Amino acid sequence: MAVIHCVRVQCSVQQALITKNRTWQDCGFAYHDEGVSIAWVPSFLFGMVTLFFAMRLATKWIGLSTWGLDDTTITFAYVMMIAFLVATHLGRQEGFGKDIWTLTVDQITNFIRGFFAFEIVYSVTLAVIKASILFLYIRIFGALTETFRRILWATHIFNIVVCVTFVIVNLNQCKPLSYFWFGWDGRHPGYCIDLSAMALSHAAINIALDLWMLVLPATQIYKLNLQKRQKAGIMSMFGVGIFITIVSAVRLRSVAQFNKSWNPTYDFFGLALWSHIELCVGTIVACMPAARALVRRLFPELLYVTNISTNRTSTRASGNVKIVSQDIATIATDDLPESSTANSTKKDSLATLTPDRVPLRRLTTSDSLLQISNSDRDRSLYGDSQKGSKLSDW
Repeated sequence: MAVIHCVRVQCSVQQALITKNRTWQDCGFAYHDEGVSIAWVPSFLFGMVTLFFAMRLATKWIGLSTWGLDDTTITFAYVMMIAFLVATHLGRQEGFGKDIWTLTVDQITNFIRGFFAFEIVYSVTLAVIKASILFLYIRIFGALTETFRRILWATHIFNIVVCVTFVIVNLNQCKPLSYFWFGWDGRHPGYCIDLSAMALSHAAINIALDLWMLVLPATQIYKLNLQKRQKAGIMSMFGVGIFITIVSAVRLRSVAQFNKSWNPTYDFFGLALWSHIELCVGTIVACMPAARALVRRLFPELLYVTNISTNRTSTRASGNVKIVSQDIATIATDDLPESSTANSTKKDSLATLTPDRVPLRRLTTSDSLLQISNSDRDRSLYGDSQKGSKLSDW
């Protein structure tokens, strides 16, 4: 311990690293190298993301849903993740995953410069993924109540503010900025803010935002006039977002460990891996509703179908009547008998209510777009106490 203290106090950083490397060689200690894991783990995760993203695009191609802002933002996030993957593989050349005392001065400097870019790309990509999920919520739930729509937009604004704030902080964390990647050797003048506090606060805020985004759809699904089993099924689709929170929590631990590291080029592997997992899981969660709708269209026998019978008084037009919710799916009442009187009461069979079948948006016939009266819509979705929203074409 006395020797270690002497090296840290009396020697320059480069001299300390040379001493560490010589000690490692003379003592026969094993060197760390995560090159193999860096090569295949991120690639495998990105392959999973590509599969779900392709399924999302397929739903647009075959006309299951229209293109929206949620699709635009998730596409941007996917492009950012391509850059993220390429940078990860290029980082291997600069010593990513290896012991810092085995690297050259240029490799260490380039690694830290890459880490600086990583912070910004990660923050922006994560915010864009959350924006895509929020746009999906607006697409599905935004027309139900004006209050909930405002809450969704307020969450959007908060997400953007968090992203912009941390990007600005990252760009101004050191004076001069180049001190971030040159200051490690102790030979360059400058200073930096508390990087540990900044990273931990960003991770903690995003975990809180993840939890809030889990609560948002639950508050609306709870109000639906459906059986508990059906509500649980619908919520299960949105509830997969809990995996983002779990991964974010694990990543928070990696952030704390990395901030205490004396071997950052090696210890950064854990932080980078969990960051990559977080982005991949977030993208998969954002694409899951569309993927489920595609699977249901191509392989309907794989998904459980629940038949519901309910009484409802309404005026019905001739032909097939369908309540359509794009991207999530459809509750259909097919082959309904024609009603001869406006006030007749029929017993409808609402088929195929599954987690991707939510009665929210549009009433169509083969020829026209109809509007459900407030009284009928309120009883079918929320019971008698909750006012529904006007059905409109997206």
